[in-house]
Amino acid sequence: MEKLDSVATQIKEATMAADEADRKRILNSLKELQYSIEKPKDTMQRISHCYMLTKEQHLVLSTIRTVLDLKVFNILVDSSGPVHLDALSKQSGADPILLGRLLRMLSSLGIIKETAEDEFGASTMTENLSIPEIQAGVYFSHDVLGPTFQALPEFLSSNGYQNVVETHKAAFQMGWNTNLPMWEWLHQRPKEIAHFNRFMTAQRSGTPNCFNFYPIEDKCKDWRAGDDRAVFVDVGGASGQQCVEFKKKFSNIPGRVILQDLPAVIEDACADGLPNGVEAMVHDFYKPQPVRGAKFYYLRAILHDHSDDKSILILKNIKEAMDQDSLILLDEIALPNQNIDWFATQTDITMLTAFGSMERTETQWNKLLESVGLRLQTISTYTYAHRLSIIAASL
Repeated sequence: MEKLDSVATQIKEATMAADEADRKRILNSLKELQYSIEKPKDTMQRISHCYMLTKEQHLVLSTIRTVLDLKVFNILVDSSGPVHLDALSKQSGADPILLGRLLRMLSSLGIIKETAEDEFGASTMTENLSIPEIQAGVYFSHDVLGPTFQALPEFLSSNGYQNVVETHKAAFQMGWNTNLPMWEWLHQRPKEIAHFNRFMTAQRSGTPNCFNFYPIEDKCKDWRAGDDRAVFVDVGGASGQQCVEFKKKFSNIPGRVILQDLPAVIEDACADGLPNGVEAMVHDFYKPQPVRGAKFYYLRAILHDHSDDKSILILKNIKEAMDQDSLILLDEIALPNQNIDWFATQTDITMLTAFGSMERTETQWNKLLESVGLRLQTISTYTYAHRLSIIAASL
């Protein structure tokens, strides 16, 4: 055991000096090591009770969701040391026997620490789960995606195990017994859309901005804005965060900076206040692009919500408005053509389930762009695990 402790210490020290890519490789190696020493009974236990969907939801996720409701993660993090079960029961209002069972399960997974009999403390995972944005992600995954994942086997069976090729005809519609696309369905549910928005904030927090990895200024060396030309159009840009970032970072580049989205979204963005120099414009990207001859048409995580049918329509609408010096910048996941990290493959299957869409490999991106008469110029990947990239395309 002393040798094992020594190895563990060395691994921890190595991760402290590791960059994102090396840290992910270490995590994946450790995961593979765990699987390599499992007995069949161990594997069965892990699959049946940790990863297998129960009648309603994922067992581990459901337990975490319950403990979130009881505020136990925050109680443990806010405490100066371990907390006795009786105190946790009193603060949460949960029966001590029931609460003890829930917490012992979570401690067995390293989600909290069991420091003594009927005594619990915070682990790193506890601290992570006390963050409001992370909690929102748990709620959204459990409450909204859970029934959708449950429906996936039946949906694919009824579909003859064919790849989904129509956007918004997915397991989501079967799981929730609705004909509405997920976005329309969400906007009818204030609590769920609030969880989703906070979840998206958490996913992008700490992620470097894409403009640090693409040569915007270099591409604008010969740019002439003219009387009314736009330099940057954020198509489906939601709150306008990227317009604000572009205007701040490239204030020396002339031209209009335009935020486009649907009426309700634009209304919210304007209510929050857009800075001087950022215009708001109502636009549906399923319809022809009204801003002609812009330098950059930017789409952030738009096409991964759409299968090829709608993606082709969106791209064609922009293509018809482009000049020879215009560029489309797709801020998307660009998967390598092989050996994809699990973080990205899980996102791909989530897109399949929720939207009938996909995360595309580099080859698939190239084929999609070629299908509408666009040329893929470069793919600039700026995160390792999730493969977030700027995919630049021209006429």
